[in-house]
Amino acid sequence: MTKEQLAEILTKHELWLNSESGGEKANLRSADLSSTDLRSADLRSANLRYADLRSADLRSANLRSANLRSADLSSTDLRSADLRSANLRSADLRSADLSSANLSYANLRSANLRSADLRSANLRYANLRSANLSSANLRSTDLRSADLSYANGLLTAAQWLSQHFTADEHGLIVYKVFGAFNMPPARWEIRAGAVLTEIVNPVRCCDCACGINFGTLDWLRANVKNAVIWRCRIAWIDLADVVVPYNTDGKARCGRLTLLELRNGIVQ
Repeated sequence: MTKEQLAEILTKHELWLNSESGGEKANLRSADLSSTDLRSADLRSANLRYADLRSADLRSANLRSANLRSADLSSTDLRSADLRSANLRSADLRSADLSSANLSYANLRSANLRSADLRSANLRYANLRSANLSSANLRSTDLRSADLSYANGLLTAAQWLSQHFTADEHGLIVYKVFGAFNMPPARWEIRAGAVLTEIVNPVRCCDCACGINFGTLDWLRANVKNAVIWRCRIAWIDLADVVVPYNTDGKARCGRLTLLELRNGIVQ
């Protein structure tokens, strides 16, 4: 499709949106729009089913209620785009940048969101049934009331905890440092045998929030230098309050743990 043809379609679509004469709803079904600059384009309710939008620039575009079913949006820039109520069923969104996009009420059933950037995106009430969210960045994503039934690629808390930590008869053995990022509360006693408590933020899209943060040894070695590592225990009953962020890079938080002993003194 030439730039001139696309410009004419967009012009007629704008007239259609405004109920003006000469207007015509945009029909871009199966159109090749790969690498096209569509920044801030108004494509509300447009037909983009099966369209090739690979690597297109759709930053701040208005795609509200657009039909993007089975469209190829891999590596597409959709930052701050309005995709409210859009039909993205079975769409290919691999490695797409959807940070700060509004996808509330969008249909993303069976969509491929592998490695997509969904930081701070609004997915409230979105249909994500059977969607692939492997390696997706869900930091600060709003998933309230989203349907995640049968979604795959999301790390479960039980899976992550069993892969990275050992246990004894009393609970799970985890690791913690103090003062590397934030100072601990004055009420905490940092000594062997001390029991620490804190209210936990339950939102799994927050990778760092209130609670007693702990991490894997690999994460501590990679992110904290010259700090004392504590070997700790989360009692079995307290696993109910453990929050493991979706696709965590190696840290989680809990509501209560016991400090057991120093582990090898210093992070190497």
